[in-house]
Amino acid sequence: MKFSVVKYFKGTQERGYILGSVDEIIQCLDDNTFNLQSISGSRFVGPFLQTVHKWEKTLSLIGEVIEMYDNIAALRFQDGDSGEKLVSAMISAEGEVMEFRKTVRAEGRVEDWMTAVLNEMRRTNRLITKEAIFRYCEDRSR
Repeated sequence: MKFSVVKYFKGTQERGYILGSVDEIIQCLDDNTFNLQSISGSRFVGPFLQTVHKWEKTLSLIGEVIEMYDNIAALRFQDGDSGEKLVSAMISAEGEVMEFRKTVRAEGRVEDWMTAVLNEMRRTNRLITKEAIFRYCEDRSR
């Protein structure tokens, strides 16, 4: 089973590639996760428990990566000082832009740097939320 990648056109201009439908992959992932949960509940799982836990972690990671790709409409890239690609912002499907506090290097395995992008998004979101709460309390106390 493979991800389908399709050409993306805006008007008549080719704009790159986008991830195609992942419905079949998500269905297969859900089926396998359900099967693993059934195996985990079995009284005969003892000798295979480590393997089952490893599979569960792997399927969980795959699900998170699919969800991450599905929720991100675009990433904003910029060139670093030495020519490397840096991710500086994330753009949602609704057009909301989240500028990262620190840029993330887009090099090496995609799952590694996409995880770094996810972590930076969480960190930036947490800081924005903290700042918003602080400003709200500050304005309210006046």
